[in-house]
Amino acid sequence: MKAVIMAGGKGTRLRPLTCSLPKPMVPLLSKPCMSYIIELLRRHGLTDIAVTTQYMPEAITRYYGDGREHGVNLRYYDETVPLGTAGSIKNAADFLDERFVVISGDALTDIDIADAVRFHEQSGSAATLVLARVTRPLEFGVVQTDASGRIVRFQEKPDWPEVFSDTVNTGIYIVEPDVLAHIPAGREYDFSKELFPSLMEAGIPLYGYVTDRYWSDIGNIDQYKQTQFDMLDGKVEVQLEGHPLMPGVWAHEDAQLDESVRILGPAYIGKGARVESGTVLGPYSIIGHSARVGGASELERSIIWDNAQLGQAVEMRGALLCNHSAIGDGSRLKAQSVVGSHCRIGRRATVASHVHVWPEKEIQDDAHVPTSLIWGGAAATRLIGDWGAQGLAGVEMTPQSAARFAQAYGSQLPEGSRLLVTNSEHPYAAVMKESIIPALQTACIDVIDGGTTLPDAARAYMLDAGMDGYIHIQHAAGESEVRIRFECGDAAGLPIASALARKVESAYNHNDFRRVQPDSLGGRGETYVNDVYARRFTETAGWAGEELGTVAICCDPGIFGLAAALLGPGAARIVYAGSPDEHALWPLMASADLKLMLDESGRTLRVLDARGEPIEGDDLLCLAVAAVSHCSRGRTFGLPVDAPAVAESIAEGLGGQVRRTKNDPRSMLEATDDPLFHPVLNGLYAAAMLMRHMARSGQRPEEILAAIPPQYRAREWIDCPWERKGSIFRLLSERHESEATEWPGGLRFDHVDGSVLVLHATDAPLLQLVVETDSHEKLDWMTQKYREEIAQYLI
Repeated sequence: MKAVIMAGGKGTRLRPLTCSLPKPMVPLLSKPCMSYIIELLRRHGLTDIAVTTQYMPEAITRYYGDGREHGVNLRYYDETVPLGTAGSIKNAADFLDERFVVISGDALTDIDIADAVRFHEQSGSAATLVLARVTRPLEFGVVQTDASGRIVRFQEKPDWPEVFSDTVNTGIYIVEPDVLAHIPAGREYDFSKELFPSLMEAGIPLYGYVTDRYWSDIGNIDQYKQTQFDMLDGKVEVQLEGHPLMPGVWAHEDAQLDESVRILGPAYIGKGARVESGTVLGPYSIIGHSARVGGASELERSIIWDNAQLGQAVEMRGALLCNHSAIGDGSRLKAQSVVGSHCRIGRRATVASHVHVWPEKEIQDDAHVPTSLIWGGAAATRLIGDWGAQGLAGVEMTPQSAARFAQAYGSQLPEGSRLLVTNSEHPYAAVMKESIIPALQTACIDVIDGGTTLPDAARAYMLDAGMDGYIHIQHAAGESEVRIRFECGDAAGLPIASALARKVESAYNHNDFRRVQPDSLGGRGETYVNDVYARRFTETAGWAGEELGTVAICCDPGIFGLAAALLGPGAARIVYAGSPDEHALWPLMASADLKLMLDESGRTLRVLDARGEPIEGDDLLCLAVAAVSHCSRGRTFGLPVDAPAVAESIAEGLGGQVRRTKNDPRSMLEATDDPLFHPVLNGLYAAAMLMRHMARSGQRPEEILAAIPPQYRAREWIDCPWERKGSIFRLLSERHESEATEWPGGLRFDHVDGSVLVLHATDAPLLQLVVETDSHEKLDWMTQKYREEIAQYLI
């Protein structure tokens, strides 16, 4: 029998814990939740396991690898688009050729799988649902069975008037492989809402096995904390690391506790943790691996994640502190407060009850934080990223924050400056624009409203009209949320320089805005911007009679018209294949000569090969460079320092020139001869060049890639506190002085067998390790060598 772990959860209700982690990786007593599920399956002899992923899959694959270190064999199935609970299982159908268990990677349980399987066999069920009884069933699917256990009724997430039982679906199933035939492929499909009701209607037997063992769905922060308290109380049979110091108190052998520390269990102290003199660990204190608790501190019902640091005399009552965060001397975290990862809280600061501080924020000495700090405040991360400021619509991005941002931005420009303001095709983006324009006017900025368009079309018009810059409001729609970005560009059409970005951030954080008299408001006008971009695009694409066959475009409906018009001269037929989640329309792509996927901005391109598999990452970069270099010879453009060496060889072999830059759009565009049309940063342009190259050569994308020499490359992210980055680079330079070369954004080490890049993450306490060699064996060896060396310097 095999198993499937569903590990695609985002854990939206667990934020800020899941801002930088997928839900299955959230730690329970310093070990990822999913690890307990793997151990449960292994104890029951289930070692061949499929893992379905979607949100931040690399965090899971990087931690577990092929599963051998955890005693199992793991195979991953990533959802490039949401497929739903049943659809994700269908995605792994090639693996599931026998009876299998489905279980969530983000819940904790010690159910007796063997007993449930016996019930399944005896009942003759096609699919058996493991059920549990709970006191509050509103967040679950309520299930009713008859006397034999056969399921007769479902109600998904009922209101109280609809609750007909306290027996709920745990999301754990035992399934016969024949059931997979009832799940449609390639589209979103749900177990409880669709599959099970359809099976019941068809008369296919479904049974429910009610367990009395522990089961906790970690759906919110309160339940997350309570689950760990239950583990300390012994309510669930799991393997805890370390050994018991006293009843209810577990500690790793190498945890360091001063002899004066008082522990009022239950409690947990992780590997390498240090608790200094005079500290009181009250009931349900949980301290993660390598965390430090300064002397004379007091903790109670509080959880500290790995590598967090508490100064002297810190007080935590019912609080939660995430990994790599630091709390200054004398500070207090009150009941139900949560501080996200990589935060810095000064001395004698107070975080009030129920306040949530999102990751990478900085709170000054003696500060009082009365409300949740999500975006504002003195954040350690930049307010303005590569293309501008961005955040969740209705959370960080509201009409109020939009007006505040516009006032801060406009105040840094000379009075009378002329800005173009545009928005993408989304109602919330349009609302944001209506907040931004009047706020700019109050900063004495003349505004031209360019309507709805693409960001590169706004850049083209602004350059043609000789304006002083632009702001484009761009949306990005996720599964259950919308992100909004305020893209800001200067008179050269480039993302604003870091010096100006810092001034805007300072003005935003301190409400330091230019005040003008009511009769000095900036003016407002309107224009249409797409014609200018269409002219420039056609001139640059250089269509010369080449005509590809059918081009299928999967994109946001709002940009299809413009995309089709721009690419039309190079294709016999352009068809709309729907949004990425409209799988019913995907058959239109099957017979297309070229299959394209564009994001809502038209800037990010993905290409599908003949099998419908996406071409992404380094392969897509090389494909775009090859197409542009063939069709527009002699071009000069900037590529990021971590781009594959073969991409540079392709361009130079066709008479072009590559300039290596920092991995940010401004640097790459500055190094490009025509910044409006960059092969990597303008997806529509890259698509046009690929169409021309295919029409000329008769080759499909995968055939173009096959002609490119193979790449042996590895990328890894390594946690590195902000204050250690400088010393790490220094130590690496000293150790490898003869091989080291400074490159934009980091260091490069050249070896006979290849090269190694160590790069800074500009907006997170991370380092990136990029290794490129001429074989897989050398790649593994060199990656491990530098990974271990950096880890040694971090000790």
